[in-house]
Amino acid sequence: MSRRDWQQVNQLRDGEMAKIDLSATPIAEVVRNSRIEAALVVRKSPVEVVVEVYRYDPVDMPLPINLDRYVVWERLPPHRNFAAMVNAASTEDNANMRGFLDDHVFFVKDVVREGHRLSALPEQVEALISRGDAAS
Repeated sequence: MSRRDWQQVNQLRDGEMAKIDLSATPIAEVVRNSRIEAALVVRKSPVEVVVEVYRYDPVDMPLPINLDRYVVWERLPPHRNFAAMVNAASTEDNANMRGFLDDHVFFVKDVVREGHRLSALPEQVEALISRGDAAS
């Protein structure tokens, strides 16, 4: 996703969350055929942002809400092996590559963990989506 588009969506301080329109994000196609109950962006710290997608799936009754998390890389995480990524992508570490990284943020599917299936939306999510404003 372009950094410019991301900055228009994500103007949160630490601990804040807001609704997000997924249509402008790289995960729009992934969720297109799903019944989305809520989609939020959560700034957990100055360097950690997560997009939380709450999908309804009746097949999973009695826990029909599936929580999918996407970690947003606003900068390439320091623990990633940049050289290996460049080689795997069959590209070069040059000005073009560095410009691309500077101009974009990346959504990375988080691992499925405990709490993936829920019986209902969490209270704070319900409150945010019913309130209608952007930040919490």
